[in-house]
Amino acid sequence: MQEASGSSNPLINYLSGTPPLRANLSLINEEMAKALGTDSEPGILYEASTHPIRSGGKRLRPMLSLIACEAVRGEILKALPVAVAIELIHTASLIHDDLIDEDLERRGSSTVHVKYGREVAILSGDLLNSKAMQILSSSPSRIRETVSRACIQMCEGEYMDMIFKKHPEAVTEENYLKMVRKKTGALVKAAAECGGIIGGGSEQQVEALSKYGESVGLSLQLRDDVHEILTVEAMPTTSTSNCLLGEGSNLVLIHSLRN
Repeated sequence: MQEASGSSNPLINYLSGTPPLRANLSLINEEMAKALGTDSEPGILYEASTHPIRSGGKRLRPMLSLIACEAVRGEILKALPVAVAIELIHTASLIHDDLIDEDLERRGSSTVHVKYGREVAILSGDLLNSKAMQILSSSPSRIRETVSRACIQMCEGEYMDMIFKKHPEAVTEENYLKMVRKKTGALVKAAAECGGIIGGGSEQQVEALSKYGESVGLSLQLRDDVHEILTVEAMPTTSTSNCLLGEGSNLVLIHSLRN
């Protein structure tokens, strides 16, 4: 598996920049390769499923799981399977999101449905989710409940986002943040929470890690919102508001439409 690509985000650079954390990143990539195999059949399905992984990615969620486990003095190898399962779920959500949004590229490469077709993209996401379930089957019930709850919230958040894209002018800040906490924050929250649970953290520690993970997820989305605005503004002869209204909800746009 290709290692995660660089980023201008200081948090992400920190997570992948120091030698111990680079070692964690290597562990994650190796474990993901084992989970998906290199000689599995049908080959095209596995190739499509691993396409977004091979294209790069930050591995933020599994890294948070390992760091959270270590933060409560746990053994990170015990958290590795769950961390990988969470990254597979995240990757599946990206494949399906790109299909829903009809995006052509992600991380500089063609999206799965563009490269392999819509049917294969749907099955690729389903395969990754099923692999994650297989990995999680041997985890404690609390871990399975935490991850499954996050998956449900992700689906709810994706639906909200889909509706918001049809009526962006009617989206409130409260509803937008609720959507982001579900669609983006839920799995990041679960990643940190699971790391704390596996590491044997106290209830207070696990709760703190859970809140931290949710805040990280929320901050990543808000950063993307600002980046999206700046990208559109840099485009020649482009109306920022009209362009973004066509793309969907954005916190900066929500505030601008109030004035």
